[in-house]
Amino acid sequence: MGADKEYFNRVGAIVRAYDPAGIIDICPEDEYNSEINMIIKAAYQAANAHELAERIYGVFQSAFGSGQTTMGINEYLFMAREIMKAFVE
Repeated sequence: MGADKEYFNRVGAIVRAYDPAGIIDICPEDEYNSEINMIIKAAYQAANAHELAERIYGVFQSAFGSGQTTMGINEYLFMAREIMKAFVE
């Protein structure tokens, strides 16, 4: 398995575990794939977890609309830290 695919799978597992839009139980497993790709791009560009958290928050606000996500900014920060950790493993 290539590094990109492996990283996509790691980030995907993290995003699905947090389920920011609260839809994973009613949607196909690939529902977040476009958001995962955007998050991976953001992870390459983010200087730190706080910046990545803000970018992830923006991804989900853009994709699902303001007020349609189930998480606050602190939860996005936890997710960002996990993603950054997966990035270096």
